[in-house]
Amino acid sequence: MQKRAPGKWIFRCLLLLCVIQAIWILLSYKFTAELSEIIQRYPVGDKAMLYVVLSDSGGATVPFTYHYFVHRPIEDDSLALESLRDNATAFLVTRDHDAQTSVFGNQVRIAVQKQVLHFHNPAIVRFDDDYLAVDVWLDAQIDYNNRG
Repeated sequence: MQKRAPGKWIFRCLLLLCVIQAIWILLSYKFTAELSEIIQRYPVGDKAMLYVVLSDSGGATVPFTYHYFVHRPIEDDSLALESLRDNATAFLVTRDHDAQTSVFGNQVRIAVQKQVLHFHNPAIVRFDDDYLAVDVWLDAQIDYNNRG
């Protein structure tokens, strides 16, 4: 009968422990940008608010991003940021800090001239058991000579 080397058994246990920890980290990690500050608010209809939120978490070498959300109105900025982080999905992420935004009832129009990283339409907001769909018209005329 052949004896097993104890080093192999210990190595396998440590490897299994590392794999389990990596899986736990991946499952619990939130792959979203850190929302830093609400820079603009626009009322949408009579029940919602359009939030433009700065994310400056990329560091010195990564440009800021601007995240656009339609969400229920929350007056306190820190509570609004917390709710956006936990319960909302940005319908637009761009690098354009000068985007032109206007709201007409339940319709949002945004004109950007810098990179669009993410966009989906319509923007949906949930109010308890009800939903509101907000049409978004995006005019993206990217100036590739002045990317930022």
